[in-house]
Formats: sequence, C-alpha cells, structure tokens
Amino acid sequence: MTKQDKPEAEQQGAALTPGAIATMRELGYSAQQIEAERRNGERIKAAGGFSKYVRKAEAARLFSEATGLKSEPEHMDAKEHPSRAALLAQVAGDEAAASPPTWWAYLFSLELAERNGWDDVGLRAAAEATFMRTLEAKADTLPLLQAPSLEPWPHPLELPPRWREGLFMRKTDLRTWAKEHAPQWLGSALLAEPAQKSAPAGEAATIAGPGTAAPEWQAKAREIAQAHWEKHKAMNLQGTLQSYAEHVAKELRSLKITGPRGEWLSAGTIKREALQGAQWWGKRTL
Repeated sequence: MTKQDKPEAEQQGAALTPGAIATMRELGYSAQQIEAERRNGERIKAAGGFSKYVRKAEAARLFSEATGLKSEPEHMDAKEHPSRAALLAQVAGDEAAASPPTWWAYLFSLELAERNGWDDVGLRAAAEATFMRTLEAKADTLPLLQAPSLEPWPHPLELPPRWREGLFMRKTDLRTWAKEHAPQWLGSALLAEPAQKSAPAGEAATIAGPGTAAPEWQAKAREIAQAHWEKHKAMNLQGTLQSYAEHVAKELRSLKITGPRGEWLSAGTIKREALQGAQWWGKRTL
C-alpha cells in the first residue's frame, strides 16, 4: 500500500477514525493489524504528530542506551534530542550536567567528530571506544555516583556489571578527575572551566580544539562573507543571509579562528554578531 493509499488519519498520525478503519478493512487489514495501527496512531498523536514522534523515538533510544533504562517516545521531550552542536553546547554550558560513563564517552567522541568534520560514523565510534577504554582502565579512580541517591560508589567494592551505564559522574567531578588522570581531556569544551562572566544565552562553547581566539573575528567574518558575495554577484547569483553565515562558519573553522572563549563559531552567532543588518547584510551593493 502506498502513502497515497493510506487513510488520511494514519498519514497524519492521528487516532484512527471510523472512516479510516472502514478503509483499512476494505484494503484487507485484519482486526489485529487495525488495532496495532490504532495504538500506533494514539502514540503518535500523544507525541504531537509524526515528525515529533520520530524525534522523540530517537531521544528515547539515546536515553535508553545511555542509562540502561527503557523509555517510550511519548515520555520524552522532543528537545531532548537536539542537533549535534546544540547537544554539545547544552552540556558545555551546564555545570550541573551528570551522565553515565558511556554517555560521557559518546559526548567526547561527538565533540571530536564535530571538531574534525567527520561524517564517517565508524570514525566517531572508534573514538568513542578509545575514550571508554581510558575510563575503564582507571575505573577504580572514577568519581562514580549511584542513582537515585547520588551517593558516591564505595570503591573498595567491586563495580556492578552495568556500571558503565548505571552509575553516573558529575561534570564538575569529572573535570577534577581529568586534571590528574586524563589531562588531555581538559581541552574539551565539555569540561571547560566556567567563565568569570556569563556568556549570552545560546553561545555556550560547542567544540574545543586548536584554534586562535580572535576578539575581532567579526571583521574577518565580514571579509569572508564579502568575498563570497562578490563571487556570487559576478555570476548574477544571490544567497540568503543564512547561507553566507554557514559559509563563513566553515571558513573560520578551516582558518582555526574561534570566538573569544576558544569556541568554534556557529552560523547563528556569526549571523547575529557580524553579518545581519547594518553590520554587513544591509550595506551590500546590489
């Protein structure tokens, strides 16, 4: 059955209407299949529609893998599965963050993939395995906490079989641990010391890596955008402000130019602080 043949209620992720059920019977659906579709429709409706259900299902999968606890999509908040950059920014800016060792290993590998522009899932997975091996090799020293009490794990006791997923570490404790046992991790934005002055909302560091902090990065951003604009103008083309911001973000990263706190600059930050309005976009000569 094609998408066009499916009942409208099913396509929209709504609970099945009597008309939809009648159509399904005509198409040969069994009573069990109709009931399964009805339940699925109810779950999708409860999640807020099909697209939100997909995002929540992925969030539930990641949560289950990280904690070892089963979660259903309708119980998840869609914003719990942001983009890679948003997820890293969220953790980098949250001093209260606490996760199981497996999730920390995943986050560190994700940051490394973002920093190096890896699209290969295999490379990221290999990096995750190396981070996990470091944690496993020094498991007896890790600042592990027990859920839900958050009592420290008494290290003279043998670790439980699922300690990698079932025990947790606070970001602040992991940072302290890394200073002694994994100093190479301290270059990560995920473990960066909080700035003396709070950064504006939405500007938490997303990727730590070798770069040159540029207090006047805005001028370089406008220079790159102008050159790109001139090329387009010569070909009688014109991109959007967002497309120019994305191009500039890639160029700044390739030049190892970061923001004043050492973070790679996102297209949103570049657009807001260097390109929009009278800063550059409104000054172009068409």
